[in-house]
Amino acid sequence: MYKNQNYKARDVFYRYIIDSVNRYFYRNLKNILDVGCGDGTLSVMLREETHAEVFGCDISIRELKLAKTKGIKTKHCDLNKHFPYQTNTFDMVFSNQVIEHIIDPDHFLSECRRILKRNGRLIITTPNLTAWYNRILFIFGVFPLFLEASMRDKTVGTKFMKRFAAQQQGVGHMKVLTAEVLRDLLELNHFDIEYITALKRTLFGNLSWFPKLLFQSIDTFFSKSTELGSDVLVVAKKR
Repeated sequence: MYKNQNYKARDVFYRYIIDSVNRYFYRNLKNILDVGCGDGTLSVMLREETHAEVFGCDISIRELKLAKTKGIKTKHCDLNKHFPYQTNTFDMVFSNQVIEHIIDPDHFLSECRRILKRNGRLIITTPNLTAWYNRILFIFGVFPLFLEASMRDKTVGTKFMKRFAAQQQGVGHMKVLTAEVLRDLLELNHFDIEYITALKRTLFGNLSWFPKLLFQSIDTFFSKSTELGSDVLVVAKKR
């Protein structure tokens, strides 16, 4: 999903996520599943933070090989289908920037619930369709960021925003949600919301230093609202 030059920014975002939810890393947390684990970087951070056994699954065999070299116990998995794990297996499921790639979010959440132990927690992050800048861009007829009208070129319809894209190829965003949609989906699939917040952006495409600084300042302000922030983070407990 990320180009090489963005790895550092990506890792900063991972650290930011973990710091936002570390209060939920309780002492007897034995195992965690990182769904859509990629190269295992976040999985390793979770292991270091919690001292739990961390498992990872992903559709990319190449990425899973990298995760395996980092000591993550991996399985190849299409998250649109049945997860290759037994019922009531994990204390926590971590889903970072994954649900927007899923065809059927209800199936995905049902599978997350199935493999969680009783009172297990699901942590999800995902882009926010109603982020403050999308609301402004829509007025000017710009296709919302994070949505993709084309897999060949994800900048289709983004007008003057094309110059700021870090890459043109789509990353497979099927559905981009809002905080309220995610809340309703989780409750519909038998989860109780324990915590919901907005996250600031740490990936800025090809923005130069001044536009980046300006964006960060504005984004920090709007991240106080789950409806206007760039990304949504939710902690939910299995009923």
